[in-house]
Amino acid sequence: MCVKSVRLYRFRNFCVEELEFSEKENIIIGENGFGKSNLLEGIYICGFGRSFRTRAISECIKFGEDAGSVSLRLSDSSSIRVEILANSGKSILYNGKKLRKVSNLFNILNIVYIGPQEIEYVRGAPSLRRELMDLAIMRREPEMTSTITDYSRLIRERHFYLKKLASGEAVGGEIYLDALDERIAALGGKIVRSRLGIVDSIKERVGETYRRIADNKDKVEVAYHSSFPIKDRENISKSILESLYSARERDKRYLETTVGPHRDDLTVKLNGVPIREYGSWGEMRSASFAILLSLATSSLEKGRKRPVFLVDDAFANLDAIRRKNLAALIRENGQFFLTVTGEGELGEISPEAFVFELKEPGRPVRRENG
Repeated sequence: MCVKSVRLYRFRNFCVEELEFSEKENIIIGENGFGKSNLLEGIYICGFGRSFRTRAISECIKFGEDAGSVSLRLSDSSSIRVEILANSGKSILYNGKKLRKVSNLFNILNIVYIGPQEIEYVRGAPSLRRELMDLAIMRREPEMTSTITDYSRLIRERHFYLKKLASGEAVGGEIYLDALDERIAALGGKIVRSRLGIVDSIKERVGETYRRIADNKDKVEVAYHSSFPIKDRENISKSILESLYSARERDKRYLETTVGPHRDDLTVKLNGVPIREYGSWGEMRSASFAILLSLATSSLEKGRKRPVFLVDDAFANLDAIRRKNLAALIRENGQFFLTVTGEGELGEISPEAFVFELKEPGRPVRRENG
């Protein structure tokens, strides 16, 4: 599945724009602030129902307007439309009918966003890597969306109750905490099993992809790091529950839940050592790209839609070899949208690519390729 066209209406710095796209490669050239990322953001919203920039989707409405929208036409002639209202959130329509669940979008379009901060998936906080794994789970198993959401809600509820226990305001002592722990363990077990499945599916692929991007024989490995002992995959919920009980006094002291999938991580090693501690900037960026591409392409084995890659200023400051190799990998596996600020970042352009240029803010114009 690919994006054939987009219509942006009162979206960010666009008034009304309609663009037809190549099914393979699309390049958007323009200065910073002219709307390159806004265009990708519009496509992203139609794949996720939310922005990669802001939690308040109403911020995407053009300044001074009270509503805006983004519409996509897909390669199978279906359509997605997201209507954004300043005071009442958003409405998502598929073929003209309102979607009941945002997660239904994952069955329609497989969007992969690679932005300028992708290095943080390797160098940054564990929460970013957990989010990356959970996003991959929701793409592959949309029914897990409610499990992940409910787990987060229960963890927040547990933190709140720990504070009430500490202040003496809790009614019923630790009985309610016992009930919370059982529900947390049940949901947490499902999440960890799905995460382990995701990691299993990309282990070999990450190493191969890294070698192709970096053009060397370095070895990158990923592994799931758990905050509790995993004896076997069939009894993960039991292990979580036992660990919650063991850590209860510590949790009461620190007023937080110190074990569970919300404290787990994805470890990334280069030639046997942690890359976030010993890797160079280029090595960490290459590893981040390898993980993102591996997650996207592993979904194809499950019959998922071919990815639509939104590559937002991510080629900046890459050396020519990595830029060429990364572009080749993306072209092989899905539709490709790339934003750049200048011709120097492009390198070799495919003859099948559509090239759009923003010579002024909010006004992309397709130009002849070549």
